Amino acid sequence: MACAMGDEEGRKWPQMRRWNPNSAEGAPNGKSGFIILIALGAFGYYAKAKKDAPPKAITNPVYAEFSVVFDGSDRSGKALSFVQAADDADCKLALSEIAKSFASSMGSSSMSMKVESSSCKTELPAKYAQLFENTPAALTYMSVARGNNSEREFRMFVWGVSVEESDAFCDGLAPKLKTLYKGKVRCIRAVRP
Repeated sequence: MACAMGDEEGRKWPQMRRWNPNSAEGAPNGKSGFIILIALGAFGYYAKAKKDAPPKAITNPVYAEFSVVFDGSDRSGKALSFVQAADDADCKLALSEIAKSFASSMGSSSMSMKVESSSCKTELPAKYAQLFENTPAALTYMSVARGNNSEREFRMFVWGVSVEESDAFCDGLAPKLKTLYKGKVRCIRAVRP
């Protein structure tokens, strides 16, 4: 069964033109679109710097949700990320680190970007909870599993892109995240008609 995520949201955002993640050609204002994804992906790395003992198992997760809307001269969209945190304090730490990563990326982007939402939730709507089961959705999304006790599982996707562009975003980001995480980093491919 395919996850419904992206069906209704994808229609709200204008279509983006194609771009190659290994080239500035077609990218919004150079590689700005790619930079925002790296900044959002960096949040999962926050646990490595934590000083206190991380949990061996996360039994009652609290989910950090971080949503950013971005707009360039010819592109606009929305990036949404979820971190599976150990508890409320861990979730708030995740959101704090995400915000720092986002703020530091602002200077390197000529796109207009703003935080749409940032919150901690004990439950996710079914369409987002399915992402943590790696259920294929309307668009390709990033899935990162815990590789050790200090890492956190997370998911990330972008709306306002075609299926092919969601593939390119994920394929461009995955190799970089693989250098940062011990956990499995992979792209969950969109459902194809």
